[in-house]
Amino acid sequence: MKIGKKGFFLAEVLIVSTILVVIITVLYIQVSNVFNAYNTRINYNQIDGLYALSNIRNYMEEQDNVESFKILLGSNDYIQFNCATHFSSDNTYCQALLATHGIDKLFFTKYNVEKLQTEIKNDTYIVFNRGEQEFITAITPINNNKYRLIASFQNGTFATLEVE
Repeated sequence: MKIGKKGFFLAEVLIVSTILVVIITVLYIQVSNVFNAYNTRINYNQIDGLYALSNIRNYMEEQDNVESFKILLGSNDYIQFNCATHFSSDNTYCQALLATHGIDKLFFTKYNVEKLQTEIKNDTYIVFNRGEQEFITAITPINNNKYRLIASFQNGTFATLEVE
């Protein structure tokens, strides 16, 4: 009689252990997803970054340089923003604007970044560091005829803003 009861206890332990392992695994995956989403939200498109890009966009529009950026971009995937090259008449204000907002790198791209994302996944571009690559691949590509600014900030955050 006792021999049969020992087998039942072992089966009970295995079933309960399996259920616990499944529950712990599901909880770990959910907490990991929430944590990753939080890190993405905290580092991408913060209000300070969007405000900085809005100031850059306004400066570009005031200097009438948006059209020249569109022409320079042509069939390229991006242009790395350079105050001395792109704002030769008043590049001191441009440099002060970038320094004030803590912008490390600034890029001008087409709004649909799907081609750029594909090239980044194929390791074609070495100009982008790992954080910039992750940010650009996280952008949702949308087809339209607009353009965007992509910024990498000195504090490790990133932002993107539409330019018409």
